[in-house]
Amino acid sequence: MPGVVGSAALIGIAEKGYLSLELSVEGPGGHSSMPHIPTQIGRLSAAIARLEAHQFPARLEAPTAEMLRDIMPVQAFGRRLVLANLWLFGPLVTRQLASSPEMATTVRTTIAPTIFNAGDTENVLPARARAIVNFQILTGDTIEAVVARVNRTIADSSVKVALLPEGFATSPSAVSDVTGPAFTAVAKAVQQTLGERPPLIVPFLTGPTDSRFWSKAKTRNVFRFTPFLYEKDWMSRAHGSNERISVQTLAAGVPFYSQLIRNAEAL
Repeated sequence: MPGVVGSAALIGIAEKGYLSLELSVEGPGGHSSMPHIPTQIGRLSAAIARLEAHQFPARLEAPTAEMLRDIMPVQAFGRRLVLANLWLFGPLVTRQLASSPEMATTVRTTIAPTIFNAGDTENVLPARARAIVNFQILTGDTIEAVVARVNRTIADSSVKVALLPEGFATSPSAVSDVTGPAFTAVAKAVQQTLGERPPLIVPFLTGPTDSRFWSKAKTRNVFRFTPFLYEKDWMSRAHGSNERISVQTLAAGVPFYSQLIRNAEAL
């Protein structure tokens, strides 16, 4: 966490929505010696480039504001002054968070092209080009608003935009209550079991998780937390090469769950 010395326990009080859109272009194929300009690949590439060039606006929503409030006491004086007066410095803080790929996700709906398919022969123009673009939707945005913005930004009727047929889409979750007994039970279990020097408790906005199934069940408060210590480079390894936690970290996290059950019994 920015400005935090030592470990921080990030307890997810809300999660972002999830949406993957299929972008496709169809047109004449043929021999590569007689291309129709723009080609299907060129037209689809231009659409993706426009999406990347026009990111969703960044803003502070409640989960991120809660995070900033709780890391404020451990900041240097200058940062404390800024975070204590978000009514004035909010735009500055938002720009700073948005400038970091790791933190930008906390202040905007993100755009990530992840799949591109077109052609399979080097001298043949593909008649169809297809791409998948993934969006992690910020609290306050909706699936419908994301789709509408994508169409406006691309501004090309030949590029078809559709929800991924085999995928799923989910809206951002509600924001859980950090003042109630459920959050207290989780935070207390962290302080009781994780390290000789308890980590700083920080409410956090997470990416999409399976907790969406709890939210669909109309559960009032959902909290997202794993009691495992992550090394500083874990974000570069997430969903990539050598994604892992150590055996020692796994073993150290087990007592948290036992303590959480005990704390929950006292609610």
